[in-house]
Amino acid sequence: MSKRICVLGNSHVAALKDGWTNETKVHADFFGCLKEGMASFGDIDGKLGPLDPNAAAFFKSIATTGDFVEPADYDAFVLTGMKFFPNCLFRNYADFATPSTHNHDVARNFVSDATMVDAVWGELNDGMMLHTARTLRAKTDAPIFIVWQSFLSEGLRDIEWRDALYAPIVSNNDGAYVHAIMAQIDQRLVAEGFQVLSQPEDTIEAGVMTKREYSEGSKQFREGGGPEHRALDVFHMNERFGTLCWQTWFADSELAEAVQ
Repeated sequence: MSKRICVLGNSHVAALKDGWTNETKVHADFFGCLKEGMASFGDIDGKLGPLDPNAAAFFKSIATTGDFVEPADYDAFVLTGMKFFPNCLFRNYADFATPSTHNHDVARNFVSDATMVDAVWGELNDGMMLHTARTLRAKTDAPIFIVWQSFLSEGLRDIEWRDALYAPIVSNNDGAYVHAIMAQIDQRLVAEGFQVLSQPEDTIEAGVMTKREYSEGSKQFREGGGPEHRALDVFHMNERFGTLCWQTWFADSELAEAVQ
């Protein structure tokens, strides 16, 4: 019998679903909601799905199985999107320098790197991703893999206010700082019993963006497949990105071991 993976998330599931190639001997089922729908994820008569009625209806309509999740059916879980992203590092970069950053001459405050780790964790700890992961963990002992929401597309350079936010980080070569903070969050996830899957390095531009080629033509998360996102959508990735994720994870991650 083939191994089974359950993929859960919000609209970012679309890239992984569209990019699934079925080249492995693994079966994947895809589930999710739009926007904040996964915030109500919970136990419904032994199955798992959104408690909110509207989110529940969408969840069932988009699900490969047409139903909520039966945790016992799966050998591993992959959770993606759901606003699991270090927003505060980008939002606060201009105002907060740390020993690891190169903005000491302009930032108004100097704090420890540990302070920024705590700030990122503070935003994520009560968010959709960890709510979903912890709800799932209460129902299964199978490996649960958390995927950081992908870096924004480099198309953000065409949006004035976003470019102003990112340009100093890029010019100061502080992508390494962002990755170092994320790595410390990864350690907290592992300590809690989760595992982490990383965005493929070949898709990353200047340390903190995703190459434009992996976002162009991204599709909306809809039943039967959705239309393309608007031209300046910088959040969602396309089928090529999803395929490369699966190829990378099955070649070099604990996911491959979990479904052997």
